[in-house]
This record gives sequence, structure tokens and C-alpha cells, in this order.
Amino acid sequence: WASAVVMPTCKMMESMKRQSVNAKYFVIPHTVDVDIFKRERPCSAGGRKVVLSAKSMEDYANVEDIIRCMAEVAHAVPGVELWIAGSGPEEQNLRELARDLLPEITVFLGGVSHDKMPEVMAETDILAHATRYESFGILLVEAMAAGIPIVCYDVGGISDVVKDGETGFLTKYGDTGMMAAKLTYLLQNDNARRDMGSKGMEACRLYTKDAVLTRWKQLLGTLQTEVD
Repeated sequence: WASAVVMPTCKMMESMKRQSVNAKYFVIPHTVDVDIFKRERPCSAGGRKVVLSAKSMEDYANVEDIIRCMAEVAHAVPGVELWIAGSGPEEQNLRELARDLLPEITVFLGGVSHDKMPEVMAETDILAHATRYESFGILLVEAMAAGIPIVCYDVGGISDVVKDGETGFLTKYGDTGMMAAKLTYLLQNDNARRDMGSKGMEACRLYTKDAVLTRWKQLLGTLQTEVD
């Protein structure tokens, strides 16, 4: 009966249609405060490269896969570090796994407040994301705004946000070998990493308040015309 049903991603809309939920669908993404993440990135100290995981430490976030990937990456990329931001019920298990696989290169940052995350991303080279599901991914847009390429599993609405081969790499869920290979490639290729970061900074403008508000105004204008 609704005049419009708004979804944040095409993937979510397609999922509803596959379940035979018939409606008049429109896709309008969430807004993201991208400007606070845009800042000059410092040079990595002593050749250090940082891969960031920023997700609550719950089972669905699957930070375990990132730690296992980084165990492979560390053999190919000297000086790489894994920074893990977040807290949650899986923290102790993840600390033990990191102690076994990455005893020298894992840094647990604990829970990082949103206003401090731009400072963390300014020190980051790549965002790794292995969540089991994701409806949209505001964190991914924030990373793009910070000029950081993303390596993540292709689940949920992520492919609406991350363009494979342009702003990051999408890999099949659970394929830790491919994720490790993509992380290694970007860490070893500064130009590719910078190019993806630049494209992400351009793409993130789609999610500013002004851009999203324009989409809502267009939709509401269309609905008003139908009423008139």
C-alpha cells in the first residue's frame, strides 16, 4: 500500500524482491559525515604499513578471518601491522589468536570513539572488512573519505559502496587466501593503493548530506506530483 519503500542499497532491494515482497522501491543511501575524515595523511614511519580492522568484536564481524589473512600477509610484507579497533564478547578469543599467529605486529586499540576514528584512519593504509553480513557499511564510506582502499568480503550491500578494482577489492566470503593476496598486492604497490584511495575520495561525495537530501527531495517531489 505504500507509495514508496526506500532501501539504502540495491542489494537489499533485490533481496526483498526475491522474497516476493512487492512494493514500489527506491534506493537512497545513508548519509555519512565524510568531511571529518578528510585530512592530510602522514608518511608511514620507517616503512610501516598499517591494515585496520574496525568492527565490534562479535561473531558476525568475523575479525578472526582478518587475523588469519594477516598471518599470510606478514610473510610477504615486512613491517606491516594490524590495528584492531573495537571491543566485544570475542575480544579475548581474538587476542589469543593474534598472540598465536601475529605476536609482534597486532595492536589492539580498544573501543575508539567516532570523533577519534579520523585520527586512526589518517595512520592507516588499508581497511580490511570480513563481516558475515552488512546492510550498507557507513564505515566503508568513511574509509573512502580518508583515502583508504578497502579489501572486504562481498556480502550484503557492500558492493553498492565498494567498487571492485576501483575503490577496493571484493572477495568471496570466507576466501581468506584471496583476501590475503589482495592485501599483499596493495601493500606492495604504493601507486595502486594511492589510486584506489583517490577514487574513493571522489566516490564518497555521493553520501554527503547535500547529495542524499537532493535524492530525497526528488523522490518527495515525484510523490507530490502523483498526489496532485
